[in-house]
Amino acid sequence: MAGPARGLLGREEPACTELCRLLPAPPVPLESASGVGTDLATITAAGDELRVLARELDAAGARCSVVARFSTDPIGDLATPADTLGADVVLVPGPRQR
Repeated sequence: MAGPARGLLGREEPACTELCRLLPAPPVPLESASGVGTDLATITAAGDELRVLARELDAAGARCSVVARFSTDPIGDLATPADTLGADVVLVPGPRQR
């Protein structure tokens, strides 16, 4: 996704990209020290993956920020970061291939 994002930014200055991964919310709300290590590991891994892409964009000259969070409506919640940032383009990856 970093390549297409940088291509769409073109030579716009300052170029800024928001990398956002909205994961389906766990069935039980997260609480401190509640033994939900798997959910916390999932959100951490998503953030780590986005930071790798962010470094690629930063190296290409595009400022980049990263957001990874749980959502009860990931598709519906895509509008929030786009509206907040005034994004002209939102890229949505397809299902991940393993």
